[in-house]
Parts: sequence; C-alpha cells; structure tokens
Amino acid sequence: MNRKALFILIYGLLSLITITSCSIYHRQKGSPVTKYSPQVILKWHEVKFRWMAEKNTDSLSVLLDDDVQYIHSNGWTETKSEVLNNITSGYLTYHSVDIRKATIRQYEKCFIVTGEGLFRVSLKDKPIDIELLYTEIYTVSGHEIKLVHRHACKKPETR
Repeated sequence: MNRKALFILIYGLLSLITITSCSIYHRQKGSPVTKYSPQVILKWHEVKFRWMAEKNTDSLSVLLDDDVQYIHSNGWTETKSEVLNNITSGYLTYHSVDIRKATIRQYEKCFIVTGEGLFRVSLKDKPIDIELLYTEIYTVSGHEIKLVHRHACKKPETR
C-alpha cells in the first residue's frame, strides 16, 4: 500500500471515530440544538484561531468544552487547561492561521468542521510553519457552542 492510500485510509478511520464519538457524546449530554446554524458554527471556528493568536484565553475558555481533546499533528494531546496554560505561558504561540478550506456538516446536535490551513506557530520559541488537515467537533448545549474535539495531521506532500 502506498503512502497516499495509507494516509486516506487513516484519515477515513479518524473521521469515522470522530462521528461515532460525537454521537456518543450527545447521548450522554442530550442537549437540544437551538438557533445555531452550520454557518454560525463555522464563523466561531474561524474566530477561535484569532483568539489563539491574540492569546484571548477568556473567550477560548468559554468555547472549549471542559472535556475537550485537542490533538496536534504529532500526537500531542492537550486538555482544556493545558491549551489555555500553554497559550498564556507562550509555550505554544499561534502567530496566524491561514484557513485555506473549511467545510461543515451537521449531524443533529453535532457540527463537524473539516479544514486545511497553514499554521504559523512557535513551540518553545521555535518557529514552525505547517500545513495541516484538521477536524473539529462542535456541539450546542443550551445556548453555548462548545468545541469538544480537535484532531490534526500534516498535509501529505503532493508528488
């Protein structure tokens, strides 16, 4: 199996896991979807990246679910408190995120954003520019939008 086929297989499996986890999450939470449309959720997804670059952790704290899993392309997984602390301390600095493409799908009370973009960050003061594919899962609980899961992987090089 070549690298591209393996990548597609792995990304497909991750998407299936993501959809399944969203379904399980809502069976546990049982919250109604309110006025939030896919377009509104997509705007919050964009604003989140600006907040990260601005170190606006107060707003991020409201958007991130208490049980969020924030998984980076190298497998590093952060909790809500780790995301906020790492941004505040400068351990991980988001300089900019150039979203190249983002689509959204709604499954009852769950919104799944699939995107790709150029992430300009610094980890421990070391600058990194990285092209990523990512999936984010948002839910609506009462009148709150929550990011419950994020998973990224490096965009494969084209031949």
